[in-house]
Amino acid sequence: MSLQAQVIQDALKAAELTPAQLADFAGVAEERIQATIDGRESLDVRSLDRIALVFGVPVGPFLDGEAVRSPATMLFRSHANLGVDLEELAATDGHLLLADLMRCARELSDLRRTMDQSVSTNGFDALPDSAPIAPEPPFGADDLAMQVRQALGLGLDPIASMARLLGERLGVDLFWVTPDELSSRIEGACAWSPTPAIIVNLVGGQGCWWNTRTTLAHELCHLAFDRGIAEGMGRGRFFWFSPKSEDAIRQRYFRSEAPDLIEQRANAFAAYFLAPPQGVERLVGDADPTSETSVAEVMAHFGVGRMVAVNVIRNVFGLSKQVRNDMLARRATATRHALDRNDVHPDQQAVRVGLRTGNLEDLALQAFAKGRIDAIEVRRLLGLTLCEALPRSGQLTEAQRAAPLPPDHGARMFAMHQLMRRYRRSDLDIGPGTRVKDRWVLPVYAVSKSGREPWGSVTVTDDRMIEVTPNADDDRA
Repeated sequence: MSLQAQVIQDALKAAELTPAQLADFAGVAEERIQATIDGRESLDVRSLDRIALVFGVPVGPFLDGEAVRSPATMLFRSHANLGVDLEELAATDGHLLLADLMRCARELSDLRRTMDQSVSTNGFDALPDSAPIAPEPPFGADDLAMQVRQALGLGLDPIASMARLLGERLGVDLFWVTPDELSSRIEGACAWSPTPAIIVNLVGGQGCWWNTRTTLAHELCHLAFDRGIAEGMGRGRFFWFSPKSEDAIRQRYFRSEAPDLIEQRANAFAAYFLAPPQGVERLVGDADPTSETSVAEVMAHFGVGRMVAVNVIRNVFGLSKQVRNDMLARRATATRHALDRNDVHPDQQAVRVGLRTGNLEDLALQAFAKGRIDAIEVRRLLGLTLCEALPRSGQLTEAQRAAPLPPDHGARMFAMHQLMRRYRRSDLDIGPGTRVKDRWVLPVYAVSKSGREPWGSVTVTDDRMIEVTPNADDDRA
């Protein structure tokens, strides 16, 4: 049995997937996957990469058999018991982006080893990795939130920056994407291995930093208390994604009560962690808790949105559901501007959109500058081609940033291949091209002992459509 056949078969068995399901998830024809398993075909690198991505690992580790132990594989294997509908997630390619999150987390971990660096996650040591969900709202979330605050020495004070708390105190790598990359129905996700990681979908935009804080607190709950609940994954390979809190959206992804309760508890935890009930009670004092002034004060003081502020006020002061709904429905000026700031909030400033930015970009550039990785590897890590310059960085000279290959290299190689196939001529050569909108226009020369003569031109579009235009007087065109 070939290596490709063996690793694909082992991965399918570990994830309890069929070749047909893998084909749907990877976007590779089922016939090709089955032919590879049967030993009748070998997959090209691009197809192999898409299959490896489904399991959340790069191609190299996939061929080393590491897919059987990946967090993505554990999620596949346990999704039936958990009642998680992965097909719904895959319908918008969300599974591929979240699998790429695991790849990026792994690559960060590998880079840190290369650079002899380490990140401490000791802040989680004082917390159990599993906490039973109480049967009634808020499902024990209030006690868990205070437990984390006490472990981190936060008291009842506002949290200045959730991003710094998670990154610097707890060693969590943070990633940011937009609804252009991940469906707006998914607000965030997290993984524990090989390094704790959280991805935030900026559904309301970068300016809605209070939503970002809530998502970060929500995912913190999963990392701190749900690793042992997701039966079948294993504590070290925990991975979870979080749909929006609306019941109709959650029910599209979660077809049983267990994952739904996990999400509801994380929602409540986020609210109580950001706005601790005792702190809210002390802040509001003797004022009318239903007033817009009270709501605005809670929002501004604790850095939370209106929904979180109203929900915590309701629970602290025992307000009815109708009063809570009335408070949410109001949009008074005092509340509308409660979160306005003259400066940029730290949790807005922390955002660097894209999986391959932030810590991964910084560390990859640092490793390249110090000669620990080469120009090819740094571009692979950052998702760049060899025709693209590296991002500007104080660590790199302009010569180090420069692309190893000219920008038209790919188009020239493709055009040369097509000319050889079409005309069967070895005397044609392609010169440097001119970029025109979404295409390259490349001059073609006929080479002889007497020199190079213009032969015609080739136009190559970004989606690899080609148009060849020989000169009219070339009798061998």
